[in-house]
Amino acid sequence: PFQPGALVCRDSERQFVGDPLRRPQDLLPSLRAPVGSLADKLRAGALRTGCLALDAAGIRNGAWTQSSTNARDFLSDKVGVGPRLLDAFFEPFFRGVFLSRLEDQDPRVWLLAFRALSAAPTSLPQDGIGAVAEQLAASVDVRLNAKVDAVREGSIDVNGETLQFDRVVVAVDGPALPKLLPDLKPVQVRASTCVYFSLDARDLPTQLP
Repeated sequence: PFQPGALVCRDSERQFVGDPLRRPQDLLPSLRAPVGSLADKLRAGALRTGCLALDAAGIRNGAWTQSSTNARDFLSDKVGVGPRLLDAFFEPFFRGVFLSRLEDQDPRVWLLAFRALSAAPTSLPQDGIGAVAEQLAASVDVRLNAKVDAVREGSIDVNGETLQFDRVVVAVDGPALPKLLPDLKPVQVRASTCVYFSLDARDLPTQLP
């Protein structure tokens, strides 16, 4: 697992913002990090503590967020976080999570993600992220080069054969979605860029976020 927190990179400098509730020794470095005012950090800490008291169903039903139209409005108007902390931490961090600006993020979905990150440590498999796919594939029947002709609740048509399932999850790119689910509106494609960083083997494993 990684050390709870984030490295904020600005102007060629790295500032660590931690979670003092999980690592009390990170309290002073986090308070000193020039990524927001002390008041904003206290408000963010109160949000972190408060959202853990809510269950996921309550968040999905709009608890705390019913008057907010997007995640940025929720953070600025409801929580009271100022633009400095929003732009230095929340915007780049959650833009990496959702591949969209805070203004385009549903406040309920955002709060669910924030709660999940606050509740448990983040980690990567020892054998790399590809181990997750390998573990999933080991427990299911994988069919490659199989054309899906139709999707219905509880069943799909594949190469002329109808297969029954308890649940059907459709995970395709935006343009292909209306072909399988005609009742849904076309989904706008969002482009993104992935940047990979490398570390010397002597520096691994690392607990830095």
